[in-house]
Amino acid sequence: MWRIVALAIALAGLVAPGVAQSGRRPESRPQSQPPLRAGEDPDADIRLGTQEVLLEVTVRDGSGRPVTGLSQEDFIVAEDRVRQTLESCTVATLPVNVVLLLDASGSVFSELASIRRAAGRFVDELGPEDRVSVVQFADKVELLQDWTDDREAVKHALNWRYRGGDATVMWDALFLAADDQLSKVDGRRAIILLSDGVDTTSKVNEAYARAALDRSGTSLYVVSKAQAVIEKVKPYAGKAGWIGGTAQRARAIINQLTEADNRLRALADRYGGRTYAPLDERDLESAYGAVAAELKQQYLITYVPAKEDRDGSWRSVEIFLRRPGLVARTRKGYVAQ
Repeated sequence: MWRIVALAIALAGLVAPGVAQSGRRPESRPQSQPPLRAGEDPDADIRLGTQEVLLEVTVRDGSGRPVTGLSQEDFIVAEDRVRQTLESCTVATLPVNVVLLLDASGSVFSELASIRRAAGRFVDELGPEDRVSVVQFADKVELLQDWTDDREAVKHALNWRYRGGDATVMWDALFLAADDQLSKVDGRRAIILLSDGVDTTSKVNEAYARAALDRSGTSLYVVSKAQAVIEKVKPYAGKAGWIGGTAQRARAIINQLTEADNRLRALADRYGGRTYAPLDERDLESAYGAVAAELKQQYLITYVPAKEDRDGSWRSVEIFLRRPGLVARTRKGYVAQ
């Protein structure tokens, strides 16, 4: 993405004018342990049997505000269009494992300081048992901090190891975060991807990255920088740009970023997350704060699928609410493995 940003800088006159959690959980707990049910100890962990599916569900009202106080009876879950019998429903007290996946290419180079601050404040909002891993990508994918609940260790990685680069290997980064980094942890999983969505030199393509995300059972939240870059380029795509000879190239950049942003939004929707498009530092901090708040407000729903075959197929998941005017969001499905 460095070439695009360099062009944007040139256009700006700085050189001479001329982009539920769901899935079967690892068999780390015996099936004989009962699941946590609504009304039981809210501080207790959810105990998942080997056959159970865990959905992380966010519920909002018509104004977009989070909704609390719902019970198991308020939810209907369908897998491959077949209604499922729910085993449990509780508010999200289970610790979450979060990968901070940070673009370090030229498109965000000028914002490294604000990204460090926003990500650091996000870490402060997490619970004491939540764990974080920090991964950056530019010319290559680099693990800056492995899984830890030590907040100072995470901030050290953000402040002293997060550095800029030239190219953008976003698909490589998503693939490795889902297939490798998340394989080290059990339970709730989430990736927060910060990028403009334009990939330049990845070895794997979008299909491979999506397959890894499908298998991982992770939620995906996107902090998209595409719109912020578009806003910087827009003035050079109009009449002044035609006069100065920059309009055609500027519009090509805008089209590429728009397509990348649409891909990122589709990914976040598939994996139960949301997309944020911060235009300034305050918006960036708000985006990370909103993700932290949502992770604490989710409902955790478990069920044993009516179809128990572990055939490696994709199982679509739909979730409905009995109460009108509310919208539930979770992953679109999981891989039965």
